[in-house]
Amino acid sequence: PFPAAKVWAVPDQWSFPVDLPSPLLGIDTKGSGGGDLVDTAGGSAAYAGAPDLTSEFEVKLLHPRRRLGLGYAANEAALLHKDTKTLALTDALVNVPSAPTRVYDEANLLAIGDNAERSSSLGSLILRAAGAVNWQGTGSKDIGQLWTSDAPGRQGSEAEQLQRGWERNVVLSLFFGPSPATIVDPKPSFQALEGRWVVAPVTDSLIYASDRVQP
Repeated sequence: PFPAAKVWAVPDQWSFPVDLPSPLLGIDTKGSGGGDLVDTAGGSAAYAGAPDLTSEFEVKLLHPRRRLGLGYAANEAALLHKDTKTLALTDALVNVPSAPTRVYDEANLLAIGDNAERSSSLGSLILRAAGAVNWQGTGSKDIGQLWTSDAPGRQGSEAEQLQRGWERNVVLSLFFGPSPATIVDPKPSFQALEGRWVVAPVTDSLIYASDRVQP
């Protein structure tokens, strides 16, 4: 829908399990007329040909010299839209709404929130996997207690299942290996995040708390 758009991306893109060149990932900065997002204060050859970008945006790049585990490049760009004073971030900061917005697929969240023991839903598969490997040493116990509880109360209404799916989806995305108790009942951990601007715990643990990442 935007054939004339220019692609700008942080340098040293990284992919897993194979670290492929950016063009093979569909990130063609040079071919589109864009380039690497670097600090606008320092300037670049790419910026010299894009006065429309630098007139609208100020860019600040986090670009650690050392890579993290598995060669991961922890690169982030913050863009400030000068006229509106709008700060655009990616994974650096998140705000979790109390309920899922319409962009999320309701059927997918219902599947994630499913507590049924014998089901092919994503929620059931996650619970069974946590129990099977005895995740964090309590997976078997915590998942077993869930499935020996009263069946109707365990699942709840469709609205409760949808909300549980949203909360479970959030904690699985933002925490680094949540505990089995949190997977079973994500609400306490979810309530610590909802409605606030926070650095995602997984991002903080793996990136910002690392001694390899310096401003």
